[in-house]
Amino acid sequence: MTCSGPHVGEFLHRLSTVHVKNLALGHGSPGCFLNAQAKILFYFTLWYLDPQTYALEWAPGQSDSRREDFFSFIDQNTFIENISFQEHSVEKTVWIFLDPSEQTEETKQKPGQLESLLPYETRFLVEYDIRICHHGARNYGRPWMTLWGRADKIDLWIRQNQSILTALSWVQLEEWRIFELCPGIDTEMTKEFTPLDLGLEEAIALQKGCYPGQEVIQRIYSQGSPAYRLILIQSDDFLPQRGGMIWSVDSIPVELGTVTSCSPQVQRVDTRTIFYTLGVIRKTHAIEGQWVQFMLKTHCRGKIIKVSAFRSLQRG
Repeated sequence: MTCSGPHVGEFLHRLSTVHVKNLALGHGSPGCFLNAQAKILFYFTLWYLDPQTYALEWAPGQSDSRREDFFSFIDQNTFIENISFQEHSVEKTVWIFLDPSEQTEETKQKPGQLESLLPYETRFLVEYDIRICHHGARNYGRPWMTLWGRADKIDLWIRQNQSILTALSWVQLEEWRIFELCPGIDTEMTKEFTPLDLGLEEAIALQKGCYPGQEVIQRIYSQGSPAYRLILIQSDDFLPQRGGMIWSVDSIPVELGTVTSCSPQVQRVDTRTIFYTLGVIRKTHAIEGQWVQFMLKTHCRGKIIKVSAFRSLQRG
């Protein structure tokens, strides 16, 4: 979705967590729209395309109401700004993942190829009439990019590069996402949590002025830590269900939080069957190496192997 107009930069700077005024032309940044309690309404990547045009890119979620919610939020916060939003219904988007170990001199030398982009840089490929955006490597443990454009143009690019492309399944992407502690739309990223609960500090610009939820964000930093943390749990005896409770393993168990995402397939190590699960739990119990349980009567347990990062307020 593109957002354009003479006031678009000021508008996005006022409403989002992105320091739009510091964004260089042809670059992007992850960001959020938050409510007054700093809970996530929308998570996106903002791309600066030209002095009066930005693009908002977000992954599809599990809810069909996101479009209506987005425009409702925009309407509620638009005053005298001269801006317009345009959805590109004829466009197609393809996600491209790079494996550095498989890059060859041939792929590096092709004009307009993916390897020439830097993280959070965007470029328009004139020869294909499509746009390419580099999202860095955080979310899936490897560099990934999106290509937007008309379906026929995207299909042409794919045909001309099919010798170096391999199709990936949703199952594989979900495995990468879960293992890298990447929160998903409508699973971890909901109106229940702040970006800091989920380790999304890169989406928060601390050097900018007011935006909805900023006071709460600053308070979390001043207090030293968010109330919840996103965790990765490894279990070899039980795959919990999304929405299930996570409990402590104390003699009198304490409810810690909920399961938010579950591995779509199991991993087999020797004779063991390994399951991976994401959950959001209270910060006091979010400790690597700590055991938790999913069902009190059967004592099905798992070990926390990763905790979402949180740094102090004093950052560069």
